Amino acid sequence: MDDNALTRSLHRATRAGLVRADSERSGSRVINTYALTDRGRESLMTYEAIATVYTHVHLPEDACDGNCSIHTPRQAERAA
Repeated sequence: MDDNALTRSLHRATRAGLVRADSERSGSRVINTYALTDRGRESLMTYEAIATVYTHVHLPEDACDGNCSIHTPRQAERAA
């Protein structure tokens, strides 16, 4: 990802209320910092949950170590 793409993404996330932008001066330089807002943390948890479900649903059947709590419909049929 190039710097311009990152900057555009951070600006979009800031406008959406997902990220808080702060800046401070260090000599003649302006240093921008970004942090997740509460809304951003909630969205991150949602995306992580979606990624976890997607990963489990698309695991090869023999890849589950027995601790998988999410099963594909095919696995659920066999378990019944």
